[in-house]
Amino acid sequence: MATIPMTATPGSKYTRLQRRWLATHMLVGFLVPRRFQIQPVRRGFSAGATCEVYEPQKPFRKVILMVYGFTIAGEKENRLVRFAQSFAAEGFRVVVPVLPGLTSINLEQGDLDILVNVMNDLVHESTCPIGVVGFCVGGGLALVAASQPGLEACIDPILLIGPPYSFAEVWAELWRRDIASPETDREWNDFIWQQLIMAYRSHATLKLGPTELDELSHFLEVYCFESSLSVKQEVYERLVKPHGFLDPRAVPIDMSELERLSPCQKLSGLPARVLIIHDPQDVMVPPDQSMKMLAELEQRSLPNRQRLLVSSMFSHVSFHSVINLSDLMAMLDIFGELFID
Repeated sequence: MATIPMTATPGSKYTRLQRRWLATHMLVGFLVPRRFQIQPVRRGFSAGATCEVYEPQKPFRKVILMVYGFTIAGEKENRLVRFAQSFAAEGFRVVVPVLPGLTSINLEQGDLDILVNVMNDLVHESTCPIGVVGFCVGGGLALVAASQPGLEACIDPILLIGPPYSFAEVWAELWRRDIASPETDREWNDFIWQQLIMAYRSHATLKLGPTELDELSHFLEVYCFESSLSVKQEVYERLVKPHGFLDPRAVPIDMSELERLSPCQKLSGLPARVLIIHDPQDVMVPPDQSMKMLAELEQRSLPNRQRLLVSSMFSHVSFHSVINLSDLMAMLDIFGELFID
């Protein structure tokens, strides 16, 4: 575990202990879903953008823009929905943009444009700064969007889970690793997910039939929260393994485009609090990405406006069973920042 301390923003009406309690209540709502589930309303935004909006169930606190990462379930991803519901139950209006690129497992300029348009609309509607919660690659895109001229002073705080600092570096790292030889359960879990994604993207080339494609699509939607490793291995061996190793490095990638979409070297003018949580065992986005992001953020003339927690307790949109009291308190402090006015 490694954590960089950050003092509370002056003027908060809650003490640190109170914010920890509020964060605890919110996160328990994610882990233990309430009997009454808050249903989102579909809403249009500028330039044809569409979002799912979860209205607050308590006195309104602020608007939170929640951005998912690579997932074919998109805004309907089960864990993301539960997160949005738990935030709305605590008084946040949660806005989840529909991002076609991320749902097709691609990084695209169009998704960044959608985020900028939605942020602009929300800023013009709100009397207080807009908060952002972003997961993995979606968090990286959201950070770039929040850094755009005219928006940078209107977004605060920004909470990121396992974000890439440089999409190009993350992709290049795949070239250096022996990704075809997983050993631990965790490596197998990430390897199988990667292979299923590659099969989904290449289903026409692999000549998967409609039944196989439907099964693959559904399994990817529930992969991270409803399936044991043995089930994942069975599906992989039946649907994908017969086609051989599907090497993601064989996919043509425009590295200059990846750099253009990355947060790298774009954060100097961002005044927002940036709060980062990263799993030290994250295979897809190594934790050094968040450390590099923190280093650039610290170059701002804004002390105590960035924080990094490296912990195995939380990864992407999932809590792990590993409990560390120090990490837990640090995590509650980070989520508690959302309750600062």
